[in-house]
Amino acid sequence: MKIKLLFFSMLMAFSMHSMAQFHDYSFGIKVAPSLNWVSSYENGTYNNSVLLGCKFGLVAEAYFIDHLAVVSGLSITSFRSDYLYSATRTVGVMTDDVLVDRRMKVVYFGIPVMAKYTVLEKGAFKPYVLAGAEMCVRARAMAKDHFRIGVYYYDDAEYVDARREYRPFMVSLNGGAGVEYELVKNLSAFAQVVYYYGTDIASSKYTANRVKPRTFALELGLMF
Repeated sequence: MKIKLLFFSMLMAFSMHSMAQFHDYSFGIKVAPSLNWVSSYENGTYNNSVLLGCKFGLVAEAYFIDHLAVVSGLSITSFRSDYLYSATRTVGVMTDDVLVDRRMKVVYFGIPVMAKYTVLEKGAFKPYVLAGAEMCVRARAMAKDHFRIGVYYYDDAEYVDARREYRPFMVSLNGGAGVEYELVKNLSAFAQVVYYYGTDIASSKYTANRVKPRTFALELGLMF
């Protein structure tokens, strides 16, 4: 845990130092309802349903040339998923290969680094596109399983700690588009749609399955 905190702090410090080199910068907040799922048909992992999650955090952006800015900050992501995977399970004296239905809840702290290009400025409106990546550190992972073995049904009564089954770090590639509207001087609102394509988070020590998070988020916020 100390290593993760040290790495995260260094990454945050580097990000803020880089942005401080530019003269035109601003800060803000954002909140985002999101749709979460995992990639299907990856080494025996199948997406079962799309669940609602959320993202929120702080935003910092700095323009180094006209229309082109670097966007960073700090985000907290609550990722929820329902997927199926193949595994060997034992209940009583029975052992068999089964298809496990898993509900998963993972919380990440992340630092995005993205390029933002303003397409045009039409009055108070500024439509833009953005693309980049986000480095995430896992804070919590909980899971609840359901499966059938023979005539027996097994259900976790509640979510249990599943941190050892998921990797402590994740990288996602992100892309999206949005619009910013200037409310008054030095205060603007923005709305953007962003797609997050995450790397495999399943720990190879405990499973051969792959779990790759996918998120589609509607991000709303204010910039100061």
